[in-house]
Amino acid sequence: MEFYVVDPKDLDFNEWADRVRAFLDEEQCTYTVEDGGLYYIGDDVAAPWHEDSLLFKVEGDEGGMIELRDGDRNFYVFTDDLSGFDDREIKESMGFQSRSPLALYGFRMGNQKGCRFHLGPSTGLSFFVDDDDADYPPILPLSEVWKLFFRSVRWLQQNISRVQDALPFRVEKMCMDFEVDLQFAHPASLDVLNEILSDEDGFERSRGALRATFRDRDLTFLMRFIAELPPDPEDFDEAQIRVVWRGTVDGAEREVFFTGVERRHLRPFVQLPFHRTSKSLLDKLRNHFKGHRVDRQEYNLDG
Repeated sequence: MEFYVVDPKDLDFNEWADRVRAFLDEEQCTYTVEDGGLYYIGDDVAAPWHEDSLLFKVEGDEGGMIELRDGDRNFYVFTDDLSGFDDREIKESMGFQSRSPLALYGFRMGNQKGCRFHLGPSTGLSFFVDDDDADYPPILPLSEVWKLFFRSVRWLQQNISRVQDALPFRVEKMCMDFEVDLQFAHPASLDVLNEILSDEDGFERSRGALRATFRDRDLTFLMRFIAELPPDPEDFDEAQIRVVWRGTVDGAEREVFFTGVERRHLRPFVQLPFHRTSKSLLDKLRNHFKGHRVDRQEYNLDG
């Protein structure tokens, strides 16, 4: 599916809604607006989660459609593929079921870099949903996100031998590593980790940022580390935390399985469907939004 996509820059959903209305009014266009409207939902264009959306329909031969979707900055727990486990077992152990979205944007994890102005699509990720019919995870308070993450780590650690048995290769010397990639909104937020980091080496620390791989750790260390982090989601500019099980395969170290938490960085989508947009409307939009790149984008799950 092809769209003309506008670089959203740092503007939020409401600002874009006001700007699109102002543009259409200035051009004296006759249009309607559908709250919650989407032009296309398919296998390659970002599948909507909780985001608000607006669909502007501009009448006439020189009209077209402008689709606007909100961003998302919530925290989510992700895992490697859990399809080898029974859904009922996952539900009983985790309180949630596992789903693997097809068209997933806004995550650094698994990013295939197939979209010009947005992270994504990401592949190879599963998320926990709370209903049989749900296709995407619920928004949870950060404290509940950490609890779900701990349950995921504990359950996978207890069942890692089953993961190994399902692999088409033999894994030896398994260990559980803890990876963090954090960027805090305020540099002082990193100071809360000073005590833990004083006993560690091999990490990268800069102003308000931390990247580290803590090798061969247990859930106790993980919980201690997380307990020191700020409780407010807005204290994090970026956050990706992973627990990775690694082992030796044919004499070389290899990643076997993972689970983690990431703060999604989905910016607003501002896009016009290629086959439903007149050249006149596109030219007017380009002229009105000077300073914003407008590119033809063919969404593609293969990157």
